[in-house]
Amino acid sequence: MHEPPVQSDCCACSGNYRLESNPERHDKAPLAAATGKRMYKRLLMQSS
Repeated sequence: MHEPPVQSDCCACSGNYRLESNPERHDKAPLAAATGKRMYKRLLMQSS
């Protein structure tokens, strides 16, 4: 039941990073994406 909201949050975050073309933000985007994937994997492990 908690997975759908988590997915929407991840999509929203990645969308915001892509929309912002600032160099500083762009450098942090890959890191945020990596941490987001790690968190998502942890949630999947805990739910299963």
